Amino acid sequence: MSRVRTVVPISVRYPEPNDSGAIRHLTLCRVEADDGTVGWGEAVTSWPDDCRATEAMIDGIGAELVVGRDQLDNIEIWRSCRRRAWWYGNRGGISSFALSAIDMAEPYAPGERRTRPRGRTDEDRLDHRRSHRRCRRS
Repeated sequence: MSRVRTVVPISVRYPEPNDSGAIRHLTLCRVEADDGTVGWGEAVTSWPDDCRATEAMIDGIGAELVVGRDQLDNIEIWRSCRRRAWWYGNRGGISSFALSAIDMAEPYAPGERRTRPRGRTDEDRLDHRRSHRRCRRS
């Protein structure tokens, strides 16, 4: 089982060669697992202040809700991040930038090894639902 060790936001600024050298801003998200695999995500944040806000969201959400979790639980990780982002407006804006960057980066680290599927399988989810139903009945 591979657990998330770090979630690091990295904002970059560069001249876009396909737009007459206009300056573009991105916030990247680097997720590293305890076995050394690394995944990268990206948010097109467009402006310097958006980059700073997205970095703060990635830092906070990543440290509290992603670090230490099993990477194959990526669906539940995303759901917990989305529940947290509800307070910041989870249907758009800065929180969506942060969530998309984390979401893109997180599942690729275990997939890099190609020894296990990305995410839990449907059978795993069905087993979880069955056990949950049994617990609620008692």
